[in-house]
Amino acid sequence: MDEPLPFQLTASDQLGGYREWRLSSPALSFVDAGWIYHTGADPQPHRVLPDACPSLIIRIVRNAVGDATDTGLWVVGGDIKASWYRPRPFETMIGLRVKPEQAAGTLDLFPPDYRQNRLPAPEKLARHMRRLVDMAHAHVPMDVLRRLCLDAAAYARDADARSEQYLAGIIRRSCGQAVIRDLVKELGFSERTVRRRFRDATGVSPKAYARMARLNALTLAADRLIKPDWAGLAAEFQYFDQSHLIRECLAFAGITPARLHAERREEAEISNILAA
Repeated sequence: MDEPLPFQLTASDQLGGYREWRLSSPALSFVDAGWIYHTGADPQPHRVLPDACPSLIIRIVRNAVGDATDTGLWVVGGDIKASWYRPRPFETMIGLRVKPEQAAGTLDLFPPDYRQNRLPAPEKLARHMRRLVDMAHAHVPMDVLRRLCLDAAAYARDADARSEQYLAGIIRRSCGQAVIRDLVKELGFSERTVRRRFRDATGVSPKAYARMARLNALTLAADRLIKPDWAGLAAEFQYFDQSHLIRECLAFAGITPARLHAERREEAEISNILAA
């Protein structure tokens, strides 16, 4: 677990027991982020926002005295609607969130297969990571995350540069605010071809992916504020107006932005109390 690492993990976002890191390495270009999630003795269910990205995770469940009772390699996510996660007590998940347009080509993970579900990793991938899974319970989660990065990079196939990768990358970097029609024109293919390739790779349309990316970016921005200015945030993230933002939040999260913000702040506060 202590071999040199050909990448860096840069702290990014956190909420309650969830921590996320960005990775910098060409060998891990198919990964959007690495993450770790811990629960305590009485974890609360929480809402998970959709992003269409499947995550490859090592899941460790322990008993009250700290002994591992279950360890496995799973794939979760790829959701396009918010879902409720009901964690088990003393659960740790160490994961890589995979870019949806590259998931099938690099790790044999087709995002729609894992929507609203948690399934065992494909057999070939599970064999490749069996040693890590078997020993994960004996190491600190951050070391497991680093090793998971190395094993995923060693397993992944090189993905051909395709129009859907270019399009998805710009959508993410622009926080969903790029004009899809203009991007499609730059690619030199017909709009129908680009949209078909994107949907075939990710299971969603470019427009739907951009809508999720924009709502997630706005939600993270609101998380940093005690009393968000919703009209101001709507303008910053290029919604037509606050009503448009509310409709989008209802469509993807099932509640209004204000209720979502309150729910996430409560989740963070509960986690802080339990950790104290």
